[in-house]
Amino acid sequence: MIQADSAESSRGGSGVRAGASTRALFLIRSLETGGAERVFSLYVNHMVAIEPVPVLQAPIVSEGNRLRKGLVARASLDGGGEGGVSAGLRRVLSRLPLLERLVEARRIARIARREECRLLCSFLLKSNRVAALAKLFFLSDLPLVVCVHEMLSLHLESAHRSAASRTLHRWIARLVLREADRIIAVSEGVRLDLTERLGASPEKIVVLPNPVDREAVLAAAARPPSEDPWGEGAGARIVAVGRLVTIKGFDLLLRAMAALPESPGARLALIGEGPERGELENSAERLGLGDRVRFLGELSRPWTVIARADLFVLPSREDAAPNTLAEAMILGLPIVAADCSPGVREMLEGGAAGLLVPPGDPDALALAMERLLGDRALRERLAARASERSRAHDLEGAVRLFEEILLPLMDRDNHSRSTAL
Repeated sequence: MIQADSAESSRGGSGVRAGASTRALFLIRSLETGGAERVFSLYVNHMVAIEPVPVLQAPIVSEGNRLRKGLVARASLDGGGEGGVSAGLRRVLSRLPLLERLVEARRIARIARREECRLLCSFLLKSNRVAALAKLFFLSDLPLVVCVHEMLSLHLESAHRSAASRTLHRWIARLVLREADRIIAVSEGVRLDLTERLGASPEKIVVLPNPVDREAVLAAAARPPSEDPWGEGAGARIVAVGRLVTIKGFDLLLRAMAALPESPGARLALIGEGPERGELENSAERLGLGDRVRFLGELSRPWTVIARADLFVLPSREDAAPNTLAEAMILGLPIVAADCSPGVREMLEGGAAGLLVPPGDPDALALAMERLLGDRALRERLAARASERSRAHDLEGAVRLFEEILLPLMDRDNHSRSTAL
């Protein structure tokens, strides 16, 4: 069992609190740094009408995704104690992936039964797979809601090298979508991807943009950083945020930085941690960027840095509806983003709230950055539109809509009617 710490902000204590009759199990791989993980913690921390029972597949909780005081996250497999398995059995199961998933699904089902949960809700593909198995084999009477935060068809294509592996995992994804009573897509682009490429039933899908805690972002941004992240003598200040993995495209951003003229003194602060940090640092050195790039690692309050930038850049190869983009919009930053998904295009209104460039093209990225840094009027116009557009990610409204999606499914008398809507 994982005892959660208090969250930085929580409105969950106000209003009429939920009881056992509205208890729901919420499943995610972990609460490490990540956009979907942040959304999970925001929903769970701010619910009023539903009593959440959070379950993590791996007992990892980052500073920015901690749960509110008094809320306990259970472990489905990793670690000993309640809900966990021994280290020895865990090693055996790791060699038998399907059996491991079935054991995990059974343990999730046991937690759901013991806690008298009326619904199972999962986030991201790995958790959605296990949740679908739990529904299929152990919880046939329990409604299942899956939250899709990725362009799933593209993710499956990029994640599996062999044709056989891609075929198998597409079949599994279709099984997940079939077993779900509701599917929450974070953008219209994700909805179209699920229906047109993976055969999901359109009647099951609800589009709900990711929530962002505007008050927390603005409050944190008001605090000055302990030191200048860009260093003395910086001209234009550029910032990018995300996990340091290939899909986020930070290698492309480094190449774009190398192509930028040095006269504006542009420097990049890169916020995030991940397995490719060493390679990215080596690449920055090979490109001769020197002190023009600073790797800041993971920050518990990245908004203090983001708010002081002149330009926010999203260089992703693929990104369905990134939270960091919404946060930059709240802070009123001019944005250059790779047009890597319909979700990013939606968020930036097709270029009205930020410059869009072809994904995977560092030269186009450099040209857009140079253009924006050299045109103050354009920066101000795009920043103002981005700030206005960010209202679509209002936290309180998103939590209310999220609960309104789940609550009808939790009424057992109305369950058969609601799944047919």
